[in-house]
Amino acid sequence: MVSCVIAAMFVRNVDVIVGTSPQFFTVGAAYLTSVFKQKPWVFELRDIWPESIRAVGAMTNLKVLGLLEKIELFLYRRASLIVSVTHSFKENLVQRGIEKNKIEVITNGVDSSLFSSPRERSASG
Repeated sequence: MVSCVIAAMFVRNVDVIVGTSPQFFTVGAAYLTSVFKQKPWVFELRDIWPESIRAVGAMTNLKVLGLLEKIELFLYRRASLIVSVTHSFKENLVQRGIEKNKIEVITNGVDSSLFSSPRERSASG
C-alpha cells in the first residue's frame, strides 16, 4: 500500500482515483492518493469486507474485525462514489448509513445475444 501511494505521486494528469475491494490495501492506497492529489476517488465494491472474512471463519477476533469494519465504513464515507457489483451490496451499505445517492450498481456479466459461436457463424454463411 505504501509503495503504491509513493508510486502514484509520480503519475501526472490524474482526474480520478479508483480502488477496488476486497483488498483492503488497494482501497486504502486509493484513498490516501486522493488525499495527497486532492482528487475524487471511486470505491469499486466487489465484496463486503471484512464481513467476508467473518463469513468464512478466516478470522474470529471480534476486536480486530470491529476495527476493520470501522476502517471499512470510514472508506465508504470518504469515497466520492461507490460502484457496487450487486444490488444487495448497495442495500447493505445503505442500511449501515452510507448515502444511497453515492452508490451506483454495475453488475458483472455479459449480454450473450451480442455474440455467436464459431459454429453458428459458419452455418449462416
